[in-house]
Amino acid sequence: MKKLIYLFAAAMLILNTGACSDDDSDSSATTTQAQPDAEVNEQDAEAETSTTDGEEEPEDLTDLALALDDLPAGWAENNSEGDDSDPVECLEPLDDNDDLEGTQTGEAEVAYMRGTGVPQLDQLLVELPDDAEASEALDLIAGVIEECGEFEESDDDGEAITGQIGRVQLDPIEGAERQETFQLTATTQGINVSAAMVLLQKGPYLTFLVLTDTGSFDPAEAAEFATTAVDKL
Repeated sequence: MKKLIYLFAAAMLILNTGACSDDDSDSSATTTQAQPDAEVNEQDAEAETSTTDGEEEPEDLTDLALALDDLPAGWAENNSEGDDSDPVECLEPLDDNDDLEGTQTGEAEVAYMRGTGVPQLDQLLVELPDDAEASEALDLIAGVIEECGEFEESDDDGEAITGQIGRVQLDPIEGAERQETFQLTATTQGINVSAAMVLLQKGPYLTFLVLTDTGSFDPAEAAEFATTAVDKL
């Protein structure tokens, strides 16, 4: 499930742009302008033809994902281009995993930010064929993340990024049948980033929320977003 590891890439991308912001403050701001219609249409056409022959296109679950109206005042859509690189080597087992790829019957991705780029909220919502498959997928994903521990990567300039991924306590989310919560913390050039990743199951649905901020994320805010996300399912 390549899209899942991109959620962690959001934290690493914020770390990279923050480290470069001393020389050019404008370069660290996340653009929110919509893409030209022609470019959007071209990307949509590519997406429609990118599935393997014989596979049905997953249903669009955008209506079930978090909408801007679901968030407090001050949040905006984040239309910036994502980071297509693998964020952390230990998450690579989630990339093109045969037990995950092609199993979802529906999916949606949304991204929001507050201010000039942080905090940032990303959501991936997927629907599996049934509750059992959703639970098995959650077990697999949580197991890979839990094995990460400490890591060291390099940013685009070759500067070291050190950090760790581990479990973190979050209040139980009402309505969720299963809940797994992790925290990513990373540092480079004196800049600290923290990201909460909340994995939730409700029936055949799995929703993955990543709340990223410089310094530390707000657990209460993460729980609030998670509760709203589950309520929409």
